[in-house]
Amino acid sequence: MYNAATGFFCAVCILLVIVVLLTSPSTGQTEHATLPSPRSPWSSPNESQRAKWHAFHAVLAAEATAYAPAPRTQLLLVGDSIFERLRSSSYGVHRQKYAENGQVMAHILARWPNPIVLACSGDQTQHAIWRLSHGEFTPQMRSDSRLLVALHIGTNNLAAGHLPEEAAAGITALARRLLSTSHCKLLVVGLLPRGDGHQLLPSLCPPRCTKDGRPFRSFLPAVNRVNSHVLLAIQNLLSRYPSRVAFRDCGAPFRAAAGSPGSTEVNLSLMPDALHPNAAGYHALTSCVRAGLEELEASHTE
Repeated sequence: MYNAATGFFCAVCILLVIVVLLTSPSTGQTEHATLPSPRSPWSSPNESQRAKWHAFHAVLAAEATAYAPAPRTQLLLVGDSIFERLRSSSYGVHRQKYAENGQVMAHILARWPNPIVLACSGDQTQHAIWRLSHGEFTPQMRSDSRLLVALHIGTNNLAAGHLPEEAAAGITALARRLLSTSHCKLLVVGLLPRGDGHQLLPSLCPPRCTKDGRPFRSFLPAVNRVNSHVLLAIQNLLSRYPSRVAFRDCGAPFRAAAGSPGSTEVNLSLMPDALHPNAAGYHALTSCVRAGLEELEASHTE
């Protein structure tokens, strides 16, 4: 016989089914580029990877807690694997093959000794927003008007299927959060070119397909669209945060030269895996970042 208890039980069952459907990675997007989110099965199907991510976040939060304002300007690097490899690590685990990257950073960015690198491999914008909201952007950092922040993130949003507009919105949301909750100066570094579209893009179609239903063949148009949207957003943020934010496109050295083989979209001498810089690539990247930071640091804050 149907009664109130039976009705309540059925309602609970239906609710559980809805929750399972909404959180299943096979039923659609459950993480949004602008909303803080830890790693979930949608972005990290491997449970051990999610555990490594949370463990590394705890390490980064502990490092952030040790931050203290100083008479000199200090530098904070926020991002994904492209910045994490400047720590010579992946998910916080030292990789000897990346050791030279840290040496490049120490040399090129020597004006700001011992930068704090709060970056994690595979992170998307929503993950960085979550990390900064959970202990990686401390009150001491927020109150320090001498703090410089360089941000590079968003390429993994594209690889996960986010549209360029979504990725750009996530980068902008992260920039706005950093500026609105602190006194820092912020350099937003444009996405670098990536040449692995032929490997990843077929798996994103559907839903990310051309008008005739075929997979896209290259990430480069999406990267360019993200950077164009972010540049416009940063120009708009300048009106609210004068002299505190700038955009820097460091991608030119990483683009394949004219006349390169048709399948080569990036400069493989600087980016051998078509995504991450090698030591020579990090020399080019950090030199570009340094120039942007020097201009930003010299600008007068009203």
